Amino acid sequence: LYNRLFYAKYEFNIIVLNKGFLKTKQENEINSIFLPLILGRILFLLSLRGLKMKAMLNIALFGPPGAGKGTQAKRIVEKYNLVHISTGDMIRKEIADGTELGKMAADIINRGELLSDEFVVRLIENSIATHKGANGFLFDGFPRTVAQAEILDNMLGKEGTPLKGLICIDVPFTELKRRMLERAKIEGRADDNEEVIENRFKEYNSKTVHVANYYKNKGLHIDIEGDRTMDEVFASIVEVLEKIKD
Repeated sequence: LYNRLFYAKYEFNIIVLNKGFLKTKQENEINSIFLPLILGRILFLLSLRGLKMKAMLNIALFGPPGAGKGTQAKRIVEKYNLVHISTGDMIRKEIADGTELGKMAADIINRGELLSDEFVVRLIENSIATHKGANGFLFDGFPRTVAQAEILDNMLGKEGTPLKGLICIDVPFTELKRRMLERAKIEGRADDNEEVIENRFKEYNSKTVHVANYYKNKGLHIDIEGDRTMDEVFASIVEVLEKIKD
């Protein structure tokens, strides 16, 4: 920190801070005036950076249909005062509001095509930009591809607030199917039969397995056993977040 830290000019004499020593004709005066100011400024900037890093809790939450991800997302956001970023909700809102992005999304969806990584990332960027000073972000079901994961890491890295973890709620397929069939009966959703549920589960796995491996390789993938009560699952998530939030 002290080795060749800065150069400045004082009465046409160059001040060089080299391994903690100042060498000028006005050494005593400079030491007493400038050194405390310089070191104070350095410590101040470092403290601000430390506060920023500590305050931001950025996490991604994954879970197959029926895992209770929506319920847990709401509780996490409320407890840690995070901004909830759900690409599905964002797309629906853009379409409902008739924005430029919404019109583009509606056109793509109406053609039966999938939204590109670039389009989804643009939505995420807009949302992050409108929430400066947030305590952190909960990315709900995002990123869905390795390309999106890499872009997200780059975005957050530039801000000095990297993703702290990818939390994945794991529930056995038999339990997921039971939950979804029961929900279909309650909500009167005749289209949610066993075949449809199996296809949705396969689609989820095929989309997330590569992202999961990406974060496993970075040591950020966290499995949560979801075959328990909502309170028990939430307690396990909180236990993990308390360890990684600082």
